[in-house]
Amino acid sequence: MKFFSNNRMKQNFETGLVVRNPYLRYFNYALMTLFIIMIFLPISIVFMTSFKTNEEYIYSAVWALPENFFNFDNYKEYFSRAQMLTGFKNIVFMTVISVTLGIAMGTMVSYVITRFKFRFKKLLLFSFILASIVPTTTTAIVIFILVKSLGVYNTIWAGTLLFTSTSVLDIYLFMQFMYKIPLELDQSARIDGANYFRVYWSIMLPLMKPAITTIAILKIVFIYNDFFIPILYMPDRDLVTVTSGLRLFTTDRLSQWNVLSAGIFAVLIPPLVVYVIAQRFIVAGVSQGAVKS
Repeated sequence: MKFFSNNRMKQNFETGLVVRNPYLRYFNYALMTLFIIMIFLPISIVFMTSFKTNEEYIYSAVWALPENFFNFDNYKEYFSRAQMLTGFKNIVFMTVISVTLGIAMGTMVSYVITRFKFRFKKLLLFSFILASIVPTTTTAIVIFILVKSLGVYNTIWAGTLLFTSTSVLDIYLFMQFMYKIPLELDQSARIDGANYFRVYWSIMLPLMKPAITTIAILKIVFIYNDFFIPILYMPDRDLVTVTSGLRLFTTDRLSQWNVLSAGIFAVLIPPLVVYVIAQRFIVAGVSQGAVKS
């Protein structure tokens, strides 16, 4: 019996199978089910509330189904009052410029750090780590003063400049990809007469497509969902974004929760679709840059 169990264990290791406790597997399934319920429960409540009239919302229970699932009055009111078309136009403008410039700066900084030797290089890397530790709320006043001094407050360029800033996570992900690119490629290109910018443009960028795609998708979703920057630095009605338009339906005394729910659900759909479609690119980009060869 002992010989049989040892052979069975050996076969499991050779085939890559892992024998687990069935009770642990049931616990994992139960935990996963609980997480799914916690995620979809608020979404389902918002979805049902978006089809209710104001009277239905006041006098019916939270779990109660709406009388008519084809009541799109809340969605129509949100699209008209929140200026959804203007919001989409502003979001597209800021996203195209911010993502393009942000990726360009992030890849250039990573190229310099990984490919060049210079003084205070470790100090520069330490400053990146320090910037990631400092809470963003502590720098909000300084950023606001800087935006005001640049003369871009209450313009679309305020959000564009702030969204363009490259995060430390982006730089480190780009650096991990560049570390995996052999230095021999740079040296061969330099011997053939290519300058540093040509090496960056013709060798680095094409080989970093997975990382660039990952960062671009994450930045697009972040810019689309951000509520703080448009509210604080772009308060004008003509500068409304898709998410900042939600504030029009809630005040300190009265909130139209049925219309607000319709707006929340309408705002939720585009990034959710983008993330589901592009999920494999995000996972591939992060996993490929996770291990330094």
